[in-house]
Amino acid sequence: MTTQNKSSNQNLNLKDFLVTLEKLKTITDYENLCFTLKSLCKVTQTALLADLSFPNYTKHYQWDIYNILQLIR
Repeated sequence: MTTQNKSSNQNLNLKDFLVTLEKLKTITDYENLCFTLKSLCKVTQTALLADLSFPNYTKHYQWDIYNILQLIR
């Protein structure tokens, strides 16, 4: 079964997602994977807000935020 990602119009295979957890040795189960993804989302949101509120004090680049979001996706 494949799904279609509307933003990039590429086909994604669900089997690829099911075997991914085996490759992540530091994440023991899907619950921890969800916690990790939620944390990455919060960090990314915080970085975006910091960029807007204090642009001269942030040490990350827009590409850093983009890469985190790509990893989450």
